Amino acid sequence: MPLGNSIHYADSGANWKLKACRQGQYGLKGMWLLISKLCMHSLRSLIMKTILQILIFVFFMSIDSCRPKQIKRQTDQIQIQQRSGLLGNNIIEFVQDKKHKIFFTDPIDDTINYKRVIDNIYKDDNEKYYILNVCFRPVSNDTLLYLEYFRDETDFLDIKSYRQIKSGYFVNKGRVFYWWGNSDGDYPIEVIGADPKTFIPFDSVAGGTDRQFVYYGSPPKDFNVINGADPKSIKVLNPKRGCWNCGNCYFKDKKAVYYGCKKIIGADSKTFKLLNQHNFDAEDKNGKYFEGLIVK
Repeated sequence: MPLGNSIHYADSGANWKLKACRQGQYGLKGMWLLISKLCMHSLRSLIMKTILQILIFVFFMSIDSCRPKQIKRQTDQIQIQQRSGLLGNNIIEFVQDKKHKIFFTDPIDDTINYKRVIDNIYKDDNEKYYILNVCFRPVSNDTLLYLEYFRDETDFLDIKSYRQIKSGYFVNKGRVFYWWGNSDGDYPIEVIGADPKTFIPFDSVAGGTDRQFVYYGSPPKDFNVINGADPKSIKVLNPKRGCWNCGNCYFKDKKAVYYGCKKIIGADSKTFKLLNQHNFDAEDKNGKYFEGLIVK
């Protein structure tokens, strides 16, 4: 990580930039000087207040990242690198979103020359493979900071067998996976047992079908097989209170009805439909249902 890193603020509607140079071995003096100078200026502008919040946030992040350097030996390079910053993002540059002013992005450094291979996969000159990731952190109640970085996935990815299916699903090493994202970025979750040649994802919920089975899941939890469900006639019935990965979706095929991965005993597939009412979310000729149970 370079000792002299620039700090920039960029906004398409502004004609100025704030620059400061990290000074000292751990970059704390430069950060503190910049924050002190901003405090001395007028904070009437909402943008200036937002920048100050972000800089204070980054300052304390820098303190945390420097602590391992102060207490560990220099020979412990791997742990120092893991704690000293995000791969590909050493230069701090805040870019404000044009439409949504509460969002700021700290993009990948211009000095990084990894080449894009496919999707969000990149490689360096040493044939190591990375995915371009984004983690986000709240700076205040009305400000969010998105940080772009690279994560090494060389051991996991096999570029020769890699193939995108759609909507985040992909094939790698003859298996089906989904890129699941959280506040720290994306990581792969396997759809265990799915046939990579015939797997087709659902559009509205997590899961899909292959030539033999129906799969349903609620990532970050695992995907599971809906035992007995017919992949050729399966239909997704996601209630309004449901979501993509809530795990409370109804399914029906030509013979049966399912709630999540469980079959609803006695439900009639031909007449079963969603109601989306407060106390009932479905009905058939036999009665009304809520969360997969018949309401008497």
